[in-house]
Amino acid sequence: MRSVLHVILATTVFLNLPLSVSADETERLTKAATGAHRSDKNIARNDWRHPVETLKFFGIKHDMKVAEVWPGSRGWYTEVLAAYLKENGTLVTLNYDGSTGRDYFDRGDKKFREKLAANPDVYGNVVVGNLMPPNTYPDLDDDVEDLDMVVTFRNIHNWVRNGIAEEMFQQMHSLLKPGGILGLVAHRGTPEMTEKEHAATGYLAESVIISLAERSGFELVD
Repeated sequence: MRSVLHVILATTVFLNLPLSVSADETERLTKAATGAHRSDKNIARNDWRHPVETLKFFGIKHDMKVAEVWPGSRGWYTEVLAAYLKENGTLVTLNYDGSTGRDYFDRGDKKFREKLAANPDVYGNVVVGNLMPPNTYPDLDDDVEDLDMVVTFRNIHNWVRNGIAEEMFQQMHSLLKPGGILGLVAHRGTPEMTEKEHAATGYLAESVIISLAERSGFELVD
């Protein structure tokens, strides 16, 4: 079985990078990941996706400004991030949309927005936008620019398949403040899985993803 790749990258290298979080942050994350706003099915997936451990690895804090890129139609991680950042932080979601003519993306974006609108107690503060090269780019207010962190989960193989990976990484880099963190999760393929046809399987070599990030100005942290 191929493994899952968790990577932290930074816009610049800087000292005292917060790669660990306190017991208080762990408690906040755990509460968000197991809250009543989540279905039993989604909570059960915590045992496989490890959202608390993953977000701790990225060094997230509850008062950060964070963007989730391509949360998809179901917003599995959005459920955790929105509840965690609700009181003191900011969550920006930048989903795909139907601007390139794909009905799948149009339907998915609408389903995601409907999910958020249906529960304003949890998602009412979420800033909702889109990022879909080459047609749609985020237009964020000044108070949500220069983000502390951008995260994306199991999306990169789709970007490679659709020929937009380079631009997606450039866009994520531009969203972050100096020293900001990009945390990503992807299905790690074997070292030879470096081509577009491999991306169609959902897996890519670790080297491909790190190279994409580094060409966009990121530096590998962990």
